[in-house]
Amino acid sequence: MSNDGMTEGITHVREDYVQVEALALEMLEQTRETLAMTFRYLDVALWHMPIEARTFDAPLATDGITLFFDPYRVVVRFRESPDDLLRDYLHLLLHCIFRQPFQVGFPDWKSWSTACDVTSELTAWEMCASRFPCAHDFELEDLFSTLKGSLGAITPFKVYRELVAYRLGVGPSVFDGIPKDVVQRYVHDDGKCLDQPDEKRGQQGAGQ
Repeated sequence: MSNDGMTEGITHVREDYVQVEALALEMLEQTRETLAMTFRYLDVALWHMPIEARTFDAPLATDGITLFFDPYRVVVRFRESPDDLLRDYLHLLLHCIFRQPFQVGFPDWKSWSTACDVTSELTAWEMCASRFPCAHDFELEDLFSTLKGSLGAITPFKVYRELVAYRLGVGPSVFDGIPKDVVQRYVHDDGKCLDQPDEKRGQQGAGQ
């Protein structure tokens, strides 16, 4: 391929990406507005984080400061099911409400991140299942019943303690009878965006 042809191809790819990014932003704005109209108490939180395009292995992710989106994956997710994208968005917002990106000092960060994933997904299911249903809701209902039966109110800290006990094999855990793939299915967040926070981010979160 000549240099002219290569340059033309690169320009076309860039133009295509810009168009897809603009479409993804429109879809996210529609999603955010739907959430705000349905759950008016979330309006401040919904517009608190800036939105930034990034390429990674999920439609959405956050570090607690910025909402990242992969344009191509957002478009595919929205076209497959707008309700699924809405639940993804709410899931990440709940992560921040539960302060997962800002909590520092957990000896088992992976268990803490997973505990927030599970709690966020179950909370989103409670809030949305009747209005914005998803294909896996029946499985979430079973998971919710199992955890609530053992823990009562489901909170990230309670789920975290059970996960640590399960992973260390220390005493019985509610997760002993739950298949690993069921829990892993609700770990939505891209690891590059939700790594263990440093002290600086923890201090930022403390002031928000």
